[in-house]
Amino acid sequence: NVTSFPQAVGLEPDEIVYCSYATYRDRAHRDQVMALVMADPRLTDMMKDSPANMQRMIWGGFKTMVSS
Repeated sequence: NVTSFPQAVGLEPDEIVYCSYATYRDRAHRDQVMALVMADPRLTDMMKDSPANMQRMIWGGFKTMVSS
């Protein structure tokens, strides 16, 4: 199936879709960075009051197909 971000998250009329990405050297680097991020107590505190509904978050991984 093909869908859009708004359809995938059940976008309501008063909401917006926010898209961002991060790049890493490789999978091991990504795993190292994510372990540090998830262990940071500031993130836990921030998520308690987050305006984002984390149940509707979409995660993905991509491979570089073309590089300059």
